[in-house]
Amino acid sequence: MSRDSKHGKDDSRRRRHDGEPSWYDKAVDTDYQEEVMPIPEGMTGLIKGKKGWRIKDIKEQTGVKELNIRDDQVHIRGTEEQCSNAKKIINMILKVLFKSPLFVLILYMFLLLT
Repeated sequence: MSRDSKHGKDDSRRRRHDGEPSWYDKAVDTDYQEEVMPIPEGMTGLIKGKKGWRIKDIKEQTGVKELNIRDDQVHIRGTEEQCSNAKKIINMILKVLFKSPLFVLILYMFLLLT
């Protein structure tokens, strides 16, 4: 029990005023949104990169708060502009892969063998 409360004093400095948001509400920006982007099956490693370097790179380039890959889906959290920029980068990565002649040859050979 504090010294002031023993003497019946009300320390209003320690209390939040009615209607004022808490520190947590101030820290969490409501402008952020979460978007889910499906990716082709088995392409999660391509988006992640070795030791997650590509995810870190996309985060740095776009400024998104979170970029997680779960079950062939990319979960992106940030502002609308940040999310759209991250989606563009991910689509570019996937398009470059599918346009690569070496990848098409490997995919064709894989499909023939299975």
